[in-house]
Amino acid sequence: TINIVAPLSSTKEIISFSFAEGSGTINESTHTIAVTVPFDTVVTALIPTITISAGASVSPISGVAHDFTNPATYIVTAENSSTQDYVVTVSLSANPNIALLATDKDALVDDSIKGTNADLANITGVLATLPTIGSVNGSVITWASSDTTVVSNDGQIINRPVFADGNTTVTLTATLAKGAVSQTKTFTFRGRICYCRCQPPKSPSAT
Repeated sequence: TINIVAPLSSTKEIISFSFAEGSGTINESTHTIAVTVPFDTVVTALIPTITISAGASVSPISGVAHDFTNPATYIVTAENSSTQDYVVTVSLSANPNIALLATDKDALVDDSIKGTNADLANITGVLATLPTIGSVNGSVITWASSDTTVVSNDGQIINRPVFADGNTTVTLTATLAKGAVSQTKTFTFRGRICYCRCQPPKSPSAT
């Protein structure tokens, strides 16, 4: 009787690697796996589903939660005990609110707030009602003045400096927020802000 024993397989590949949140792209030449998951995914306990070569084993095993904050190494062992490491890197996709907020920010321009003033360089009257919602994607907008003694946070009170005080520069900052994303945009009022309100001349000093 002749017993023929087949040689043990040396095949040790990860054929597929995925999470419920996303599937991996395997680069067999570099033995790396890249997985992109939604931007708000908690990556500290992702559970992979791993398909490997017939007769091989993998460690850590499929179906066990793992922390993917940093690249993780999975070791595939063939039937003949040879091994191959695969490095798995998990990345978060871009938060879509970033692009949506940027569009609202671009749409917020001088004409959005100047009201009846010719421009923001020389303010002679109150500003328009400042928008609180982005005109395109509905970002929430709040406003803050750098000097509320001159321009109120809502732009509806303008305290005109006297001529002797010289030019006044005030900034009005819009903070746009959508979800957890926020950005700011600053508008600067340069030059003479309404010199019109002049103090009456002082009486001569008594002698």
